[in-house]
Amino acid sequence: MASPSLPPNWSDDEMDDTLEGVADKRKVVTPRKKGKVTFLYVVLLSLVMSLGNVLMRWSFLGYKSPRYDTKAVVCLQELIKLSISYLCVARQRKDVPEHANKTILQAYAHVWCGIPFRHILRYGIPAMFYAIMNNLTYIFLQYETPAELQVLWNFKIVATTFLLSCWLRRKFATTQWAAVLVLTMGVVFAEVSHYSANAPAATPKVKGKHPFVNSVMFGPALTLVGATVMSFANVYCESLYKEDEETETLWIKNVRLYTFGAAFNIAGFVANERLQTSHHGNPFYGFNVFTCIVVFSGSCTGLIIGFLLKFVDNIAVIHADALATIF
Repeated sequence: MASPSLPPNWSDDEMDDTLEGVADKRKVVTPRKKGKVTFLYVVLLSLVMSLGNVLMRWSFLGYKSPRYDTKAVVCLQELIKLSISYLCVARQRKDVPEHANKTILQAYAHVWCGIPFRHILRYGIPAMFYAIMNNLTYIFLQYETPAELQVLWNFKIVATTFLLSCWLRRKFATTQWAAVLVLTMGVVFAEVSHYSANAPAATPKVKGKHPFVNSVMFGPALTLVGATVMSFANVYCESLYKEDEETETLWIKNVRLYTFGAAFNIAGFVANERLQTSHHGNPFYGFNVFTCIVVFSGSCTGLIIGFLLKFVDNIAVIHADALATIF
């Protein structure tokens, strides 16, 4: 192909600057295009989250097959996310100029040796909370329906707003704080009125020794605590993902996070197997096609949240939570 014609009176420096400018423009992502991609990911996340909660409750409590080990499901989700992240690190190593000439093994070594080990250990903090909350979600669904859980999960908006303001020093307008207050009051009144009217029918499917555990308000109280813990984990994770954006890709950070997550979940699974007096010896006992969909949807949820925390912020994640309530 013939090179584009340039004015004959241009110097070599002017020609180089012009060609570099054209190359830079090709790499620029316009705010409008970024907004469309973000909106697409938010809608996709909300759909996966709402579908996942319904399938989790139905496959575990309502399906005819035997109950499966929920810890095995969470372990599989973490291992799938970790495997995908390692593959993407190998595939995208050439996107970072410093890693362009490295082999796959060198790229993997950089994930763990590229920064001080004490900084790597920080990824274990959100990973530990994520491991706890992913396992507790099945307990939430034994006390509440997916719709009730999703409504209460909107308390993450309140907790996330306060954490972003106090921790990351984000500024919010007065109208935004007013919206948070209205949302808080709406969640409280909606749940109190619902459980007051449906107290006899809202009996949980698990029984505890303490009277409060058997009360209809135990599920909402547990969910509100869980939403606060999850908000802390998301905000902490966002602060990690926004560091060293020029030298570390999303997948490098995902590998660190999911390695800790897989370690915590596998440890919990092994400990649970040792404590059980009777088990089938098969970690996949009770699995069915819907359980496989739950594993897939949980893996997708984690990867999409990581993308939003890296390239957008926690506000996009809580918008997805709000949309999931509608779906």
